[in-house]
Amino acid sequence: MTAEANVDTIRNTINCAPDKPGVYVFRDGDGMPLYVGKAASLKKRLRSYATPEDADAKTQTFLKNAATLEYTLTDSESEALLLEYNLIKEYSPKYNVRYRDDKRYPYVKITREPYPRILVTRTKEADGGRYFGPYPDGSHVRKILRLVKQFFRLRTCKDDPRTRKPCLSYHINRCVGPCTGKISEQEYEELVSEARLFLGGRGKELSGLLKQRMREHSERLEFEEAASIRDKLEALSELTLDRKVVSGDGVDRDFIAYAREGGDAGVSVFKERGGRIVGHFFFKLEGGLKDDESESLTSFVKQYYATSPAPDEIVVPAELEENSFPEGEVSVRVPVRGRLKRLLSLVEKNAQLQVTQEAYGIGRATAAEALARLLEVEAPINRIEGFDVSNIGGKLAVASMVVFEGGKPKKSDYRRFRIMTVSGADDVGMLSEAIGRRLRNSWPRPDVVLVDGGAGQVNAARRLLGSIPVVGLAKEREELYVGGRRGRLSLPGDSPVMRLLMSVRDEAHRFAVSYHRSLRGKEMVSRQKS
Repeated sequence: MTAEANVDTIRNTINCAPDKPGVYVFRDGDGMPLYVGKAASLKKRLRSYATPEDADAKTQTFLKNAATLEYTLTDSESEALLLEYNLIKEYSPKYNVRYRDDKRYPYVKITREPYPRILVTRTKEADGGRYFGPYPDGSHVRKILRLVKQFFRLRTCKDDPRTRKPCLSYHINRCVGPCTGKISEQEYEELVSEARLFLGGRGKELSGLLKQRMREHSERLEFEEAASIRDKLEALSELTLDRKVVSGDGVDRDFIAYAREGGDAGVSVFKERGGRIVGHFFFKLEGGLKDDESESLTSFVKQYYATSPAPDEIVVPAELEENSFPEGEVSVRVPVRGRLKRLLSLVEKNAQLQVTQEAYGIGRATAAEALARLLEVEAPINRIEGFDVSNIGGKLAVASMVVFEGGKPKKSDYRRFRIMTVSGADDVGMLSEAIGRRLRNSWPRPDVVLVDGGAGQVNAARRLLGSIPVVGLAKEREELYVGGRRGRLSLPGDSPVMRLLMSVRDEAHRFAVSYHRSLRGKEMVSRQKS
């Protein structure tokens, strides 16, 4: 691949990046990472690389050496930060800054000792304590610790509480004071259990337990204790403990998800090692996937792990037909809820995004080329005509026709129609009238016709247009309906082809509404005169 081809590939990838948080990786011709970065918005951040001449010397250098650009979606900026850290630590990219102190992310720890204490640490040891985290930054973990101290009042002191006097924390009601002898180990252990549930993200379980205790205190007229539990319940909704990118159990896992788009298929694999996501891989599958999901997953897993070492656990969206691993060596899980399910959903999103881009050449082709492939036509697409209707309950009904050539509006070819033969709020009938009247004119033949709407509008247009490809674009979910193809199609909203189609659809809508408003204005003036 030439340098010019590399530049075009990267630029097209930048153009279709979504406005979502994630991590991006520039790689050289051998596939080695040159630079890893994170962004709250991949769309906005990657655009800064579209004009390398304006970048600093370091950026210009790695962009010259970059052959490909890839990105991985995350659900939040915090997750992107942790994933970026993991990838930098794993690959040590040449153009990333690496700190000598090798920063470690903080954990919350509940010790294993009489009257366990709670503390913050950046190291995990095999000491029997329970570790929760890691967390993305110090401010996050300090907030969690403050809530735990406030509502569960566990001790933080290093001394044996059975041999010391009460400290300030007890006097300001931030510790139940096991040093006073007023609370038994059993009662204290109940508080510890509540804190573990809270830190472990098991909010529903803890909420149910606290509600039961609150009712019991109320029935015994112990209103002060009931109010204290009510405050704990409120604290549960104050903070969401979401740690999908990094877990605290240290199990090595592979998350595997697949996606299909037409005859194309692919699989995404997220690798979690030692509680950290250290890599995201995508594999295009030749020949597509079969209808049987279990058979497809089983086939991929067999081939993949024939040459790659297997982790302790594999997380998949459907049961495998057979487990080809020796008994007890690898656990295969299909999660239905919780952290593993949420992370698997994220892997599925990435798989669908990647396979859709592979299927329609999005990110590697121009909008016109990608649209031609989407519609399965060989001739280049130049002229696109967009239609929309506007009315209020069927009154003053109008339709618009806008024209785009070479991806740009050609306003001299715009046309508008006053609907004459359709009564009532019949958008499909109005659209059919407008297209029929358009066809009676000897205007240039369109390569594609875009209608505002779904399957009903597309089918009506196809009956009139014959061999001219028809596409429908529904406003609510930005879903595509392609004439002659069953079902809806979802493409990344920031892809070149979607941006083009949305521009045509929005311009047709604007032109129709402006004509409708002008007629309403004239009608109001006429009424006032009469």
